[in-house]
Amino acid sequence: MPVKDLVSSSALIKAYAQAGHLKDAERIFHSLPRKDSVACNIMIGAYSQRGCIDKAKDIFDQTPSKTVISWNNMISVYAKSGYLSKARGVFDSMPEKNVVSWNLIFHAYAGAGRFKEAKRIFDSMPDRDVVSWTAMVGAYAETGQILEAKRMFDCMDVRNTVTWNIMFRAYVDAGQMDDAKSVFDAMPERDTVAWNTLIAAYVQYGRMDEACKAFDAMEERTVVTWTTMIAGYGRHGNLSEAKRLFDRSPEKNVVSWNAMLQAYVESQCFEGAKEIFDRMPEWDVVSWTALVAVYADAGYLCRARDLFDEMPQRNVVSWVTMLAAYSQRDLVNETQRCFDEMPEHCNAAWHLLFQAYARTGFVDKAKMVFDRMPHRDVLCWNMMITVFVTARNVDHARCVFDQIPEPNTISWTNMVTLYGQCGDLREAQKMFDMIPDPSVVSYNALMAAYAQASDLAQVKAIFDAMEDRDTITYTTMISIYSQHGFIAQAREIFDSLPTHDTVCWNSIISAYAQNGHTEGAVKLFELMNVNGVEVNESTLLKVLATCSRLGSLDSGWRAFVSISQDYGLQATRDHYGCLIDLLGRAGWIGQAQELIDVMPFCADGAAWGSLLSASKVYHDVDCGMQASWKISELEPSSSAAYVELSNIYKHCD
Repeated sequence: MPVKDLVSSSALIKAYAQAGHLKDAERIFHSLPRKDSVACNIMIGAYSQRGCIDKAKDIFDQTPSKTVISWNNMISVYAKSGYLSKARGVFDSMPEKNVVSWNLIFHAYAGAGRFKEAKRIFDSMPDRDVVSWTAMVGAYAETGQILEAKRMFDCMDVRNTVTWNIMFRAYVDAGQMDDAKSVFDAMPERDTVAWNTLIAAYVQYGRMDEACKAFDAMEERTVVTWTTMIAGYGRHGNLSEAKRLFDRSPEKNVVSWNAMLQAYVESQCFEGAKEIFDRMPEWDVVSWTALVAVYADAGYLCRARDLFDEMPQRNVVSWVTMLAAYSQRDLVNETQRCFDEMPEHCNAAWHLLFQAYARTGFVDKAKMVFDRMPHRDVLCWNMMITVFVTARNVDHARCVFDQIPEPNTISWTNMVTLYGQCGDLREAQKMFDMIPDPSVVSYNALMAAYAQASDLAQVKAIFDAMEDRDTITYTTMISIYSQHGFIAQAREIFDSLPTHDTVCWNSIISAYAQNGHTEGAVKLFELMNVNGVEVNESTLLKVLATCSRLGSLDSGWRAFVSISQDYGLQATRDHYGCLIDLLGRAGWIGQAQELIDVMPFCADGAAWGSLLSASKVYHDVDCGMQASWKISELEPSSSAAYVELSNIYKHCD
């Protein structure tokens, strides 16, 4: 065959191979009466790109006079397929090597995470070019050895744009933004990749002002640049800026529209998200999934499901979004149905189904799902233990605990909690002593175990031994002192707190009230208000209960009215119950009965019981009879109401 025809054929083979038409390339190659190294190298390269190892090897063996390119192609074939030993075998067999050969074998080992071998290859290189040095910088960066990467970077005589971007990216990934900016500023040339990386990094770390400055300084912005900024503003809750940039963006693709849609989602702007979705020129699976999430987050699960069913295609994220909407609301039947409909189950799907059953107390079903899960992380193991802890099933919890491949501090602490709740202090202490690195929560669990057993001395010993304490630590100590009537010591613990939050105030108010220091409890509540501490439903319930014991109708009434007027809270059944008891104790029986009639709850036995007790004290037969009848309807097996009613009759006689 003439040389001209051979060259033309080789060019045609290369064109077909590069266009992805491998069969056409093979047809022309095999039609050649004589195959030179150029044609063979083209085919080896084509097979290398597609991972056809055996075919590449056959061509390599048939190559009449192998050039260094032929050998390099075979190194590339084996390296890309993960056959390091074969790639090394080819490399070692080469009659001659060039810098590309060395770079290829270095990349093979570095890409496989074999850093030590890669470093030895680099050190053995007779010649190194900018690609070699850049690859070494990249290898150090990928393994988190930033100082070594910088040392290697500083040793380079010549750097290209890739080198600078790798060093810049290394600092960004390590979160060292000041160093990253220094590298960026020192770049002789900054391409679009560098600018976009800088802006994306600032966005990632929430430094939107600096991201904005970089954006404004950028001469040529791409659609990626605009989209990054839109997404950044959306993620950090600045919907107006996201919208302003979106409207200014000269070019928008589906990713840009999705970023704006997501900005509305992040701001929980339901109508805006729907409007953007309707305006989009095209939708992809991300667009549909985002809108499903909007409706699900807003609580419109039926509409979310309708949209989900309308999706032309769904990916695993779409399915998990719908599944999470059901699971997070503890809708176990819907969660199970959605899970069953999924074409394939990822780890997240298994976790969501398991969590739905675990949170709602379906112990058997939670265990069934847990046993079927293909991959269980320590979070799942711990949740399974928590399910059994809640059910106080020691044997099953211990069985699960003993099977955990690598229990963490939470695993151990859960078992301490369970044994403590069941009163087995010996096992609780034994479990605690086995924790490799106990946390504050671990110590709190052990304190709670001894506190439940009213062992003040042991609780105090644990408290004194703790290097770090949190709110629960202090409130547990306040509670145990309160149980033993040591109100002065409880107050001393409260006063020693570094900060006083609502839980701490509730705890000390409760301690005073439970030990008969009702006036002190009310004064503490007033002091809590003076200090501007947030009051919650629990605080006001304790105050109402204290006023009831104290018989302070004015203070109790003011506290009740303040629930909605001053604190914007909703009074609960327990709040109404305390006020009913307080009115009854003060002799305001008619008002107590009127409150029962108008409160937004059906009165329970406790409310009618308070009215019955007040009727007995103040000899109100009519009110006592009504309360007695109501109690007998609610608690037909109890005779206490009849006894109280007979006592009322006796006093009246």
